[in-house]
Amino acid sequence: MKIYYDMNASFRHEKGEWCQHLAFDIYTLCCFQTPFLYECDGEILEGNAGDMLLTEPDRVIYHGPRPDAEEGTVNGYVRFGPADEVRAWLKKYPLPLNRAFSVGQDNFLRPYLEAITEESAAAEPGTGDMIHCALLELLIGMHRAYNQTVTPDSVKRIQAVRNAVHGKPGQDWTLGRMADMSGYSVSRFSALYRERFGVSPVQDVIEARIHRSKNLLLHSGMNVSEVASVCGFCSVCHFSKLFRKSVGMSPSQYVKRMKGGAREGLPNGAAGG
Repeated sequence: MKIYYDMNASFRHEKGEWCQHLAFDIYTLCCFQTPFLYECDGEILEGNAGDMLLTEPDRVIYHGPRPDAEEGTVNGYVRFGPADEVRAWLKKYPLPLNRAFSVGQDNFLRPYLEAITEESAAAEPGTGDMIHCALLELLIGMHRAYNQTVTPDSVKRIQAVRNAVHGKPGQDWTLGRMADMSGYSVSRFSALYRERFGVSPVQDVIEARIHRSKNLLLHSGMNVSEVASVCGFCSVCHFSKLFRKSVGMSPSQYVKRMKGGAREGLPNGAAGG
């Protein structure tokens, strides 16, 4: 097991400084000691002190301070590989990837990094194997701690939010509103939601709206503009863009194809009712 030489139990960024846009061919694990922002799949999300961020190889997760922060972001980190071996560990002890999650403990990373640093400095026989074991112990410890934070109550609360979104997708479903409904912070809510449903809350709202719009386009008699408004899209242009991305064609093309296909499927001599 190779270990990145520049691991740090408490790396301090300058006030207003964001991390560099760098991708590595190994895994990067950060543990934040201050609140922070990070970019994931085009979204800017919030993280809290104590949150972890495990980044896959060749993936850039840009992070930095919140706008109202009086100091720079502080985080410990370690980069380790080879990637294939770590990936095999994570199949056995899965953890959220590329997004912030909580293990319910502040500065969780520090004691593991201190133990690895001491072992590396000792340079005794078997040091490499000891570091290998320490990293595996770190992932197992995170896996156990994270699973303890995902309770039946949390699943119930997240499911209730999703039911509300899918029941009335046209409402103003902001990430903040959904998080407030769940009783969690935005970052915790986002992590639990993605873990439970395999999609971000924002993307799930879009998909629920697209699903609703398809039914309305075919069966309500509304035009594209009316459907866009009812389904909660800010404009026809925005609706059409997201619809095309999801369905592979514009709303008008979808209606034409679906209704044309229905007519073509009628028996000879039959008329559509």
